[in-house]
Amino acid sequence: MPTRRVTILCLAAAVIGAGGSALLLGRQARSAAREVHALRGEVSILIEARDGLLRQLSDSKDELDRTVASLRKSETELDAAKRANIDLAAKLTGYSEELVRKQSEARRQTETQKRLQELLQRELADHRVTITRQGSSLSLNLEGSVLFESGQASLSPDGTEVMRRVGEVLKQADGRDIRVIGHTDNRAVSQSRRGAYPTNWELSAVRATTVVRFLVDTVGLAPERCEAAGVAEFRPVADNGTAEGRARNRRIEILLIATPAPDPAPDTAPAEGAEADPASLTRPPPLPPGTFSSPADGTPSAPPDPAAAR
Repeated sequence: MPTRRVTILCLAAAVIGAGGSALLLGRQARSAAREVHALRGEVSILIEARDGLLRQLSDSKDELDRTVASLRKSETELDAAKRANIDLAAKLTGYSEELVRKQSEARRQTETQKRLQELLQRELADHRVTITRQGSSLSLNLEGSVLFESGQASLSPDGTEVMRRVGEVLKQADGRDIRVIGHTDNRAVSQSRRGAYPTNWELSAVRATTVVRFLVDTVGLAPERCEAAGVAEFRPVADNGTAEGRARNRRIEILLIATPAPDPAPDTAPAEGAEADPASLTRPPPLPPGTFSSPADGTPSAPPDPAAAR
């Protein structure tokens, strides 16, 4: 009997011990499950953090690539700017040299113009001869009566002497072209002279040509420096309604035109749109000696033969 009781007590103790162990294991399993769940949450958070860092890294790489590309572009632009500055410095140097050259040329032309004006005034002390400046040109106006008889296109004896003195001064006008322009009053050519000079166009042109030929053939001026033109009565300087005005309008005008200096080299040429120096004057296209043109179309044509009038 006692042995049975002991056995039962041992079995009960074993059952109680097994139950306690099972309870302990269950608690441990639940605790482990909670830890696993917590770890999984931390892993998810770490994975999200990793993905965020990878995205940031990708964005940073793209930004770095754009920055590198921008820096390379800036370097290219800087190199271009340096080259442009070098070119600009060279052009500025050229402009400075050109400015000095033009200022020197302007002073030379002014001195030459003044000297010629003084020479002409000394040689031609006549109230019928006027000398004026037109920009960089010098204008010499001689009334027709000083050079020609009425209705004639041949120099008179007095006119020959006057033109000889004028020519000697013009020979000293280096660097200047000579344009001779014939003018008349508004009176029609007399009936007796119309065979040689149908209108004032012909008369004014032949008188200008006569002066040019005298300057070239007798005085010895270079023909390539000279040109002749006739403008009839269409550029009056006085009122044709009076005898005095008509006398002033019948005239020979001699323009001394400054020959422009040679164009500068391409690397020192003025930029497009830059102002031209007022001291320089474009050289007009020369007419062949012994020709004249009208302001209507500027087309050269041969003058009438003065011999036809004789």
